[in-house]
Amino acid sequence: MVLMKKRFISILLTIVFVLSAAGQGFAAIPGYTKPAKPIKVFINGVEQKLTLPIYAYQGRNYYPFRELCEKVGATVTYNEKTKSAEATLNGNTVSFPVGKDYYYLNGVKMSMDGKTVGDPDTQRTYIPIRYAMEAFGFDVKWLTGYSYNIIRIASPAPSEREDILLQLHAYPDNLQTYYKDNSRYMPNSELMAKENENINIYGPVALQKKADLIKAFMEVENNVDYRTIDDKYINSYKFYFQPNGNDFYVYELEKELSTSEYIQNRINDIKTYKIASKAEFITDKTLIYCSKDGERRVRGRLKIMFTSVDPKYFAKYKMKPLKLNKWYYMDVEIAFAYVAYDPYGKDKWEHSPETYTSLYKLTDFIEVK
Repeated sequence: MVLMKKRFISILLTIVFVLSAAGQGFAAIPGYTKPAKPIKVFINGVEQKLTLPIYAYQGRNYYPFRELCEKVGATVTYNEKTKSAEATLNGNTVSFPVGKDYYYLNGVKMSMDGKTVGDPDTQRTYIPIRYAMEAFGFDVKWLTGYSYNIIRIASPAPSEREDILLQLHAYPDNLQTYYKDNSRYMPNSELMAKENENINIYGPVALQKKADLIKAFMEVENNVDYRTIDDKYINSYKFYFQPNGNDFYVYELEKELSTSEYIQNRINDIKTYKIASKAEFITDKTLIYCSKDGERRVRGRLKIMFTSVDPKYFAKYKMKPLKLNKWYYMDVEIAFAYVAYDPYGKDKWEHSPETYTSLYKLTDFIEVK
C-alpha cells in the first residue's frame, strides 16, 4: 500500500511537471529559453497572434517556421527524406534541414547564423525567421521597445516613421505619473470612440488635430538658428503658450519660471549658446491618451541634429554633450491643455486654443545608428 502511494505521488508529480512545462511552452528544446523580453510579430503593420512560442538561444531568437510562413501566404511542407522544412512563395523555395546551420534557396546552399531546430513537443521546426522572409522578398527589421520588442516583416519596406510608431506603441500609458487612481485615465481607444460626445475633443479628427498641433510646437521649438532669431520667430514660439498661464518648474535649473520667463529663457539659450539645430517630431493620433492625472498626453519621438551649440548649454541642463552633425532621438510625452485665459494678466499675445503645459522624458537622447 505504501509502495502504491509512493508510485502514485511520483506519477502525479511527473504529470504536474510535464503540464507545467507544456504550459510555459519553453521546456521542450534543451537549452532554449523564453526571450528576456516579450516579442511581438508584425506583418505589413498588423500584429500577429502566434499559437506557438518564440525561443531564444545564444543571443538569437527562433520562430515557428510553418506558422509564420503560412501567415505571409507561403505553401509549407516537410520533406521527410531530407528532414527539411520547406516553403514556397513568389516563385522562391526555401529548405531548412533540421540541425544544420545552412539552408537552400532555390537549390543554392546558403549559410545561416544559427541552426534549424526541431521542437519534439510540438513537432514543429524553428529558425531565425529573417532568412525565409527575406528570401520571399520581405523587409525584416528588429525594433527594440520598452515593454516588448518587435520583429517587423513587411513588403514593401515601410517608412522610418511607421517603424518609429511601432516602437512608440510599445510604451505603456502612465509610465510617468504618481497617481494610482484610474478614474481619470482613458486609453486611446476610448478617446477615439467618444466622437459622438464632442467631435471637437474626441474621435480621430480631433485627436489628429491635437497630434498635428504638438508636432508643430516641437518643430518650432527645436528647428532654430541663433543667427536668425527675430520677432517673427519669437511670436511663432509664443503662439503655443498661454499668456499668464501656469508657472513652469525647470528641474535641471531647480527654478520655477513664469510663462514669459520660460519663453525668454529659451530665446536667451538659443542666442547665448549659439544653438542651430534641425529637428523632426514623429507622433500620431493613436498615441494620445488621458493620463491618470487628467492630462491629455501625446507620445512622440523628437529627432534632432545640432549643427552649432556651445557645450556649456548641455552642462547647464545636466545633459551628456551631443556631437555636432549627428542625429539623436528622445522619446517623450507632451501635455497641452485648453486655455483658461486671464483677461486681467499683463501679458497678451495670440495663442492656440490649446497650449503647452508639460513634457515628460521617456528616454535620454540616443544617437541614431
